[in-house]
Amino acid sequence: MIEAFFKKQIPAESISANRMGEWSKDQQQQVYVNTTARTWVIGSVFLCGLIALFYVILKAFGASSANLLVLVALLGAALLFAGMRILGLTLLRRRMLADSFSSCDGRIVYQQIIGLNEGSLAKAYHPVDDNGKIIKNSPLFGMSWNLPPGRYRFYHLSKAAMLFSAEPLSGYGEYELSLLETIAECFHFTLTELENYRSLAQAGRILVTEGEYKEIYLTVDSDSHDHELFEIQIGAVTFDYHAQDTGCILRELKYRAYYQVEESGGILKNVLKSQPKLLALEPVGLL
Repeated sequence: MIEAFFKKQIPAESISANRMGEWSKDQQQQVYVNTTARTWVIGSVFLCGLIALFYVILKAFGASSANLLVLVALLGAALLFAGMRILGLTLLRRRMLADSFSSCDGRIVYQQIIGLNEGSLAKAYHPVDDNGKIIKNSPLFGMSWNLPPGRYRFYHLSKAAMLFSAEPLSGYGEYELSLLETIAECFHFTLTELENYRSLAQAGRILVTEGEYKEIYLTVDSDSHDHELFEIQIGAVTFDYHAQDTGCILRELKYRAYYQVEESGGILKNVLKSQPKLLALEPVGLL
């Protein structure tokens, strides 16, 4: 499972090129896509046309020269800003593609990094070098760091210090175990309990569902658009959210959930429907 995950997430061509300090074709294409000035050029042309239209309309209605000059000044300021942005993206692309790759060994860890995401207490996967230093990644470039915890060799630009790839250094079984241990801690079960749930499921004593992991949010403030995680869905079964730490889930994987249905008792038995209770879950393959 993890071997297939790595092949999909980390192209072998990129690793081979980065080992030699070079760019792969996919990485070069990624840089071109993220530094394209096409949007700014199109936006500038559209803005020029829009302001020219307003200019003609205002002039036709006898607008004063001062008002027309303000319109022209706004156009000049907008074009200057767009031009600076286009120039900045072009220079950034040239500097990046002229740079070479360096590497360092470290780990992917699952933890909350103070100061990295201001105002957020949520945990996430982060690359850390062997000296314990967080390896920061540009928000525009590089890969997603949703990789199983474990040891990696990180390839980054020598001058710009932007991460672009990570090469696994451990066996696939170690990554599968570390990911499962992280999920077990976040969803409040042990590996011993998981093994027991597998046996109970085979005996037909608890239920199993398998499929894509999804999260269902409930809007708590329509004005500010604040929302909170309300339910978790795996396959066709939906579970109540009970403060599990869901940041550990790798969305590219398919999951198997073990659960039981709790019957409502007393006078509410015929009013409330049975609610599935999530006992444990584990990754079982790629989506």
